[in-house]
Amino acid sequence: KKVWMLLAVLFGALVALCLFLVCYVNSDTLVLLRAFVQRDVHDEQHDKFVAFQCRYLLAYLLAVAADWMQGPYVYALYGSYGFSHAEIAIFFIAGFGSSLVMGPIVGSIADKYGRKKSAVAYCVLYSINCLLKYSTNFKVLVFGRLFSGTATSLLFSVFESWMVFEHRKNGFPEEALSHTFALATLGNG
Repeated sequence: KKVWMLLAVLFGALVALCLFLVCYVNSDTLVLLRAFVQRDVHDEQHDKFVAFQCRYLLAYLLAVAADWMQGPYVYALYGSYGFSHAEIAIFFIAGFGSSLVMGPIVGSIADKYGRKKSAVAYCVLYSINCLLKYSTNFKVLVFGRLFSGTATSLLFSVFESWMVFEHRKNGFPEEALSHTFALATLGNG
């Protein structure tokens, strides 16, 4: 458990370092922020944008970190339960297959029920998936992988569409979108 805690702290420190370097060292970032501040926008609008951007990045990067943290160990977990390579392959096919099927559908679901609610649905589905990993029952684990694939489809669509929608709704400059996406991409690795 100490190793996991150390890895989590190290990962967090690396993410913080990367964000610091992008925000304070990258000249393109400084030019963008200077241009945003120099517009006919009050400091209150700039503060509102920075708060919005931080809120989005925190939610998105935590969601992506959850995906990254468990990804490399799933195969080993299934192997430790005594499943064969063929059975483990079925788990992965179930996950990727459900993502394949749900990928085109989640956008419509997000449009109907809301992007923010769909982002919360990602968290719920992913949590269920993680809880189901405690089972050693083959069918329960396949069911968990179905949740995982659906959650992955949500992760890589609804968070970004929610951010763009809210960004435009709040009247933030369009050129600031690329800055937020750059920070999200950097944080995602």
